[in-house]
Amino acid sequence: KQLVTTRGTYFNGSIELNQNVQHKDPNRWIRTSFDAREFLPHYEDRLIFVARFLADAVNGPGIPFYEQPTLGGETTLRGFGQSRFIQNTVLLVNFEERIRLGQQEFGGYNLDLEVAPFLDVGRVMRTFAWHKLSNPQVNPGMGFRVIAQPHVVGRADVAYGKDGPNVFVGLDYPF
Repeated sequence: KQLVTTRGTYFNGSIELNQNVQHKDPNRWIRTSFDAREFLPHYEDRLIFVARFLADAVNGPGIPFYEQPTLGGETTLRGFGQSRFIQNTVLLVNFEERIRLGQQEFGGYNLDLEVAPFLDVGRVMRTFAWHKLSNPQVNPGMGFRVIAQPHVVGRADVAYGKDGPNVFVGLDYPF
C-alpha cells in the first residue's frame, strides 16, 4: 500500500488576522496564503510531474520580521539557505519531474530509487505588482530519492543559485 502522493491536486488557502493582546496597540496585520500543487503521473506511472504555486503575503503596520514570508531552504528555493530572502510578499513556482529508476529489495523493504530534475523560481517584494515579477531567483537542480514503501522518503537535493551550489538532505518530499 502506497502512502506517498503520486497523483491528484492539493490546495490550501488561508487568511489570518494577527493582533497584539493590548487593544490600543496598532500592530495588527493580515496574512493571506495560497498553496496549490498538482501531481501528474505519466509514462505508465514511472514519471510524475509535480508543479507547485505558492503566494504568501502580510499587510499592515508593525509586522515583526519573524512574521514575514521567506524564500530559501529545502521547501522553497533550494539553491539558497533557509530564509535567505525575506519581505512582505512571496511568490514561488516549483517544477519537478520525479523519475523512478527502479526498485530493490533491502532488509525486507521495497526501496524505490528516484531522480528528480527540478526548477524553483521565486521572488520577494514589499507589495505585489506585476512589473516587480521581473528578475526572479531561478534555481535549477537535481534530486536523488530513496523511497521505503509505504511512506518513508529519504532525499538529497542539489541546486544552484546566484550564491553558488547548495545541498539539502532530509526526509520526505520538499512539497
